Formats: sequence, C-alpha cells, structure tokens
Amino acid sequence: MDRMREYQYCAFKSVGLCLKRLGAKDQKYALNQPHLFMNLMEFLGEKWDSLDKNGSICSKCHMKSQAVLNGDVVKVEGQEVPFITVIVDAGWAKRSYGHSYNSNAGCGVIIGARTNKILFVGTRVRTCVICDRHNSDDDIPKDHVCHKNWNDSAQSMEADIIVAGFRESYEKHGVLYRYVIGDADSSVYSRLQSQIVYPGRLPILKIDCSNHAVRGLNSKIFSITNNTSHAKEGRDLIKKHINRFGKDVRSAITYNANNRSSDDPLTKTSAKTLADDITNVLAHIYGDHSNCKSYFCKKGGSEEFSKFRSTTAGKELIECFGRLATRSPRLIFDVTSNYAESFMALAAKSISGKRINFAQRGAYGRRIQAAALAYNNGGFWLLSNINSDKPVRSHIWRQAKSYFSAKKDPRKRARTGPFGRCKTKNSTVEDTQNYGPEALQGRLTDEEIAIAVDKLVKDLHVSEQRQREKIQNETVGQTFNDEWKSQRRNRLTASNAGKIFKMRDCTSNRNILQHILYPKDLSHNDNILRGINLEPKAKSFYAAKNKIEVAECGLFISHEYGFLASSPDLAVGNNGIAEMKCTNCKPDQIPLRPDKFLIRDAEGSLKLNRKHNYFYQVVMQLHTADKDFCDFCVYYEDPESNSPYFFQERVWRNDETLAVWKCMKEKLVKFYLMDMAQEIVDPIFPTQNRFREPEYRVQYIDAAKEKRTKKIR
Repeated sequence: MDRMREYQYCAFKSVGLCLKRLGAKDQKYALNQPHLFMNLMEFLGEKWDSLDKNGSICSKCHMKSQAVLNGDVVKVEGQEVPFITVIVDAGWAKRSYGHSYNSNAGCGVIIGARTNKILFVGTRVRTCVICDRHNSDDDIPKDHVCHKNWNDSAQSMEADIIVAGFRESYEKHGVLYRYVIGDADSSVYSRLQSQIVYPGRLPILKIDCSNHAVRGLNSKIFSITNNTSHAKEGRDLIKKHINRFGKDVRSAITYNANNRSSDDPLTKTSAKTLADDITNVLAHIYGDHSNCKSYFCKKGGSEEFSKFRSTTAGKELIECFGRLATRSPRLIFDVTSNYAESFMALAAKSISGKRINFAQRGAYGRRIQAAALAYNNGGFWLLSNINSDKPVRSHIWRQAKSYFSAKKDPRKRARTGPFGRCKTKNSTVEDTQNYGPEALQGRLTDEEIAIAVDKLVKDLHVSEQRQREKIQNETVGQTFNDEWKSQRRNRLTASNAGKIFKMRDCTSNRNILQHILYPKDLSHNDNILRGINLEPKAKSFYAAKNKIEVAECGLFISHEYGFLASSPDLAVGNNGIAEMKCTNCKPDQIPLRPDKFLIRDAEGSLKLNRKHNYFYQVVMQLHTADKDFCDFCVYYEDPESNSPYFFQERVWRNDETLAVWKCMKEKLVKFYLMDMAQEIVDPIFPTQNRFREPEYRVQYIDAAKEKRTKKIR
C-alpha cells in the first residue's frame, strides 16, 4: 500500500508540476480558472497534433523506403509503386463481454508490419453531450467544437476507420497496403474488397492472425461441449482432449510455415499440406494415425476416432476443423496481430480500462492519440515534448522505479460496485454483420474456393459398394435419423432434381439455393403433416395390394458422383424401389389440379406426367440407387369414410429414362459445382443475404435483361 501511495503521489506531483509551469506562462491554465480541463485538453491537443503529424510522415517515409529497398514494388499505370504489409485492429470505448455491442465510441489502427510503427489511427464517436442535451430540448446548441462523427452502429465503426486509412495510402503517400494481417472478428476485409479499388485493380490480400484463428476454434469447441442437444457421450469424448485441439493446430501451422520455403521436396509444405494437417488433427488426437505424415507422428491406429466421429458432437467438431482448413492459404504464413494488440492495450490503459465514458467532449479521441504517440515514441514522450527543457534523468528513473515496484505488488483486490446490472440495447441482426461470430467475412479467393470445392467433392465420394450399402442401412428412418440428416446435408438429392433440371441459365440461383441450403421449417405445414400421418398406411396398403415384401430404406449415394443422392420411401425386393405421395384429393381428380403431376393418356388412363418434377425425381432415384424399377404411388384416404384411394405406376429403368438421366446429370453436376458447392464451403448468405452467381449465369441474366429492354422499347 505504501508503494502504491508513493507512486500515486509521484504521478500527481508530476501533473501538478506541469500545471504550475503552464499557469505561470498563461493565466487561463491556472488551477483556479474555470474550464481548466477543456483548456488543457485544447492546449495539449495542438501540441499532439503537430507531433503526431510529423511522426506519421516520418514513419510512412521510412516504411516506403524500406519497401523499395526490399524490392516490394508493383507496376501501376506504368509506374513502380511500393507495397507493404500492414496489421489492422480496432476496439471500443467500453467492454462488450461478447454480447453488448453498443459502445458510443471506437478506434482503429493500421501498423506497418516491417517497421512496427503506427501509420494511421482514427476514432469514431456517436455522442456529443452538448448536442444531445440541446436536441432533447429542441434548442439550438451553443457554439462548440463537436467531436461527434458517427451515426451508424458500433459494429461498423472498425470497418469504416480501416477503410479511411486505406483510402489515403495511395492518394497521399503513394504506397499500397497490399497484405492485411488481422483477425476475423469483423467485416473489415469484406469492406476493403468492395470499397478500396487500387489503380490497376490490384487486389488486397488477407492474412489471418494465427492466434485469433486458434482462439476462435477453441471458442467453438467449448460451445459444442456446452450444447446439451448433443449426446453426453460425444461431449465427454471432446472434453477428454479439450486442451490438445488448439495446441495441435498451432503446431501444424508453425511447422508448415517454417517449411514452406524448404528446398527439400520431401519436407516442403504448402497451404494444401496445412489444410490436410488441420483436417487430420482430430484423427491424430483420437488415435487414428493412418493419414498422419511422417513429421506429424509415427504411431499406429485406434478405433476411438470411429466412435467419436459417429456422434453428433463429433460431426459438428469435424465441420469446425474443416472450415478452419479452408483458411489454410491465409494461415500458412504463421503471423499474428500482436503489435496491434499491444497498441490496443495502451489505448485501454489511456481510457482507464474502458471503465469511464470519455466519449462526450472529445477526451476519447485525445486519449487514443496519446496512446498512439506513446506507442511510437516511448513511455516518456509527454515530458520530453511538453517541456522545452529535457526532463532530468533522475526524475525519469524515479518515476520508472516507482512504477515497476507498484507493478510487482502481489496483492490484488476484487472490485465490486454498488450498482446492479445496467440495461443495454440488444444487438440487431444487421449489427451482427459487422462484428462477432456472424460478422461479414471477406470472401475466399477463386483459388481457395476451388481447393475447398475439390476437397468437398472428394470427401463426399464413396467409391466402395460395401460402404455405400453401409450408409444406406445406417440412414434408415430418414427424417427421424440424425445420420440421414448428416449424410444428406451437403448433397443434392432427387427431391430437388426437377427444379434444377428445368431451371434456365438466365434464372437467378437465389430461390433454389435458399430452398436447398436454408430451408424453412415446414413441420407445421398441413401437407407435410398429412404425408407423415398417412405414409405408414400407404406403405402397408402398397405391400398388401402387390403381395410383396418391402423394407424401409435410407440414403442411396451415386457411385459416379458422391454429391448426388436419393431417398426413396421403400425398397422392393433387391431390384426395386417405391415412392409414395399422399395427396389431399382422389387420384382421378389430380389432372384437374394446377400441378397436374398425373395426366390421362389417349385411352383415358392415369399416368405420371413425364414433364413434372415427380418424374425427374423418380428418374434420379432409379439411377442413383441403381435399381430396375420404381413404383410411383398416390394414396388418398377419405376423411369421412376412411376409404383408401390408390394409384400405382411402375417406371422401368430403360432407354427412355437413361436418356433423360444423361441430360439431367449434366445439369445437376454443373449446378452443384458452380452454384451450390461454393455456398457450402464459404457461406455468405447468412450475413450478406445473397448467393454467388457463376459467370455463365450472370451473362445469361444480363442478356435476358437486355432482350426485355429492347422489347419494351
């Protein structure tokens, strides 16, 4: 306690000494004058602005010369322009604790990765105490310096500050910020891609901070273990090794980064080897070393991994590692944003640990500016620049000795406040697009997407017949089977085949992708409920009518393309399947309905419409399940008499269906690889409310618009 008091006394004495000197020079800085704090802040601000400007210019000139010396230049419009790597980060004026994203102020910083000097720092403030006070009274505020410069959400502050810093890089300083090191907590990179266009359309490339990537993975792991919807067995298996996941991923990143420039082809690594190592971490931890590389381990196999990946918690964790593996091109450099984090620590200290609201009269901006000056010029920059004469060495030593003595004090006290929990504004869905787990992320490059799609196709392919039969048996029960949901999730199934096959190239993929990948909850739909209730009766009626043995079936995966699959309702013997439709009217009334999936032939008999989606569903089921026939059945039960009405048509696998399937298959494969798979490996719809449109589709859509415009004219 005595040391702490000595330190506080020393600090207060220094402040008093500065005030005494200022008061002697100018009476308005005397201790007994009104508005002393604002006058002092104005005085210091003028000094700091000059110091900050000179220091920033020197840092940028040094950074530019270093880039030229190292040959980091590109040709832009016939001229050689240097480019550099920068580290970016941002923070708020109050702590969010992961849920309260409503700060009134925030700051952002851009630091040169080679010089470790601040190149740009900016603030955004949403409040001004004078303006707010007069606005509430519908009065005109008095003349004052207003520091309010932001009206949007707190989450979007970071992106706006960093974009502002990037805009002046080339225009004012003639240098390009080509590589960006940062975390993945906000929408900064997405905004940079859309708002910063350098001459020659030189792209800005993202490098992920390894520490943040591992920390984000650990957060997801803990959320899975706390999710009680998963079976306890799976969660216990994760908790058993919970301390190893992040460490092993970090080791994989470090090894691949250290060996990516190796001359030895046996040890040379790349983003692909890193992705493989990250994906293999779970198998390695749970004892399956069949895919471990020689530098990873030299142990034998184990069956614990097979048990782990069969649980729902294990499957979700495998997906988390898969998503992290797609970021391997950004993690292969094994760099961190620690320098930016160091500045943010200084900024937090300058605003009293984010416990006091300094965002009312400009104090927040000045304190962040002071933190930036301290970062660039050292801890005793203030005394060196405010006073014309240099501070005495003994004075600095006394300050430092007192400070470090107090820092070593082991005694700590819990801080408790007399106030209850404050009410805070909940973040909106739009706000979460700018910060947090659902923040807008920069899109993967075409190369990264291609790698991820290839890996997805490879993972979904099941080459062995025995393995396909095993999956079919394990997914019996379909809607009520979690394994069926898991296996079906990333595949294109027969129920959507007709919509995709009949879809024109000039049609946007938004509706169909939203229907497939982000379906609405239809559990309360009358037609769905009717089908669930009547399907068991329809199956029993079909078996009794045909006097055959039937069995429930699961998911049939195509032997050609593992991402194509189907789930018929029944398996009929060894060579047939059946598809049931439970309608709300008699079969002979269906030709009168708008959908007309049953029509009458020349003789007046009912048959399946060969142009309806149900026919294309049957065709895909026949060829993905590799069966000889499919019985298409329609079942209706009169609600008053409970009398059943039944229609059945056997569709054979023949030249007709084979010709249709060849046309369908070509279009389904094209749609999956160019439309659907890209959203699976790098989802953007949840945060951007849109899907990627392939180039061929964009061209057809534009041509169709132009054609319609000409017709109108």
